[in-house]
Amino acid sequence: KGLGIDNATSLEETQKFVNLMWPTGKDQFCEVINPYAKLLGNLTEFALEVVWSNDRIKACNHRVITSGKGERYSLGLFTFNNGVIQVPKELVDEKHPLLYKPFDHPEFIRFFLNADEAIKSANPIKTFLIS
Repeated sequence: KGLGIDNATSLEETQKFVNLMWPTGKDQFCEVINPYAKLLGNLTEFALEVVWSNDRIKACNHRVITSGKGERYSLGLFTFNNGVIQVPKELVDEKHPLLYKPFDHPEFIRFFLNADEAIKSANPIKTFLIS
């Protein structure tokens, strides 16, 4: 199960979430989450540059390791881009052939959330683009 903040980089949207979860207030949550969300937004831009750069910038794998046997809570922040993401023509040449065809970001998100092969893949974006 999950719930989320529609636009975590927006202080107003974060405050709406706080009002839902803690009607009596919890301003400290906004003070922590809002700058964190902005930082993650910058990291998301970097991830898109991996595709945008035609694999000249490499992404790292992510995993979480915990110690102990207690419950673990995690917070995921995601961004969604409407429209087509594509490699600029200036980054494609004989030495650097096109590795990623243009794709619709919301369509990729649906694939990532619903396709078994996306979950099993070491590189879901490449799996999506060849499927």
